[in-house]
Amino acid sequence: MYSLVIGITYDPPISECGRALHKITKEVQKEAAYHWHRDILPGHFKEGAAQRYGYAPRVTRRKLLRRKRRKPPHPLEHLPLIHTGEAMKDILSPPHIGSYPTRVTITMPAPDYFTLNPKPDMVAEVGVMTFREQDRIMQRMGSNAMRMLKESGRKETVIITGG
Repeated sequence: MYSLVIGITYDPPISECGRALHKITKEVQKEAAYHWHRDILPGHFKEGAAQRYGYAPRVTRRKLLRRKRRKPPHPLEHLPLIHTGEAMKDILSPPHIGSYPTRVTITMPAPDYFTLNPKPDMVAEVGVMTFREQDRIMQRMGSNAMRMLKESGRKETVIITGG
């Protein structure tokens, strides 16, 4: 599982602000998760993704090569993480997003070979983000938090940091 650690600092502290701030934090994280799934994740299935995200080199085995020769290739097979296209279809289908005040969890369907075969770790590869993408998510979270705080009439200050 890939984890992006984003710190959110509130002034006054969150312990003094109560339920309203917990609700805002959950909504901000949920929206960030949707943004990642909708706008960033599809980039993992595009040309150049293996270099951009640092995927492990793939080993071509005889059995795989024989199977590829027997049936017509998938039109997107030359792209990273794609063999039949089923994984891409599953992963890009609507996810289940669980949002909590301290974290957000994204659950997506995927073929068995994503989790059964430990090398390469495809689950980790799908979760990788570039620094630019992390910055984009943090900026979006900050602006959404400020917007929601304004709408609620609260006077807190929000500082978002990432790593």
